[in-house]
Amino acid sequence: IRTQLDREIVGSANRVDLARVITIDVANMRSAIRGVTLFSLVKNTPLFQKARAGFMDGAADIRRTLGALQSGTLTEEERDKVETMGRSLEQWVQNFGEAADLCAAGHADDANAIIIKKTTPLMDAIQKNAAWLGASNARRRDAAQADARSSVDRNRWIVIILAAFMVLVAGAGLFSVTGLARKL
Repeated sequence: IRTQLDREIVGSANRVDLARVITIDVANMRSAIRGVTLFSLVKNTPLFQKARAGFMDGAADIRRTLGALQSGTLTEEERDKVETMGRSLEQWVQNFGEAADLCAAGHADDANAIIIKKTTPLMDAIQKNAAWLGASNARRRDAAQADARSSVDRNRWIVIILAAFMVLVAGAGLFSVTGLARKL
């Protein structure tokens, strides 16, 4: 039961947390994209650079999170979702770089076209897969908890039956010894 708890319940809870990290990073990266566009329009280079760096920090965090997920125990479908998120992230980072460069060059309209057409579907796909991964692992955690409870209940009955059997054996032994002692 302890191994099951460690492997499934704790592992699933960790994967749910990692899926949340991805969702939070995606939200922060979306904000960074808006910042890059806005700060390029108002020609605020320091904030533009800060927003760009924030986007890249979020991407780096998602890469680390995906690596942590891949090193864990995943179902085949979960592994496919994680790999899909990784590919989508790399394409998103590439598209963001192109859009940010266009913003820096004063072509915010062209950058927004890239963001709307190319990056928004990628962002949405990553968030959708992260939400699916979190829900999948929540179900795995709940199933493992139910299995652990079932194992505990089953083991409780086994202990009760063994204890009753031992009492019967001890009673029979005491009865036999008492009977032999009387005869002697």
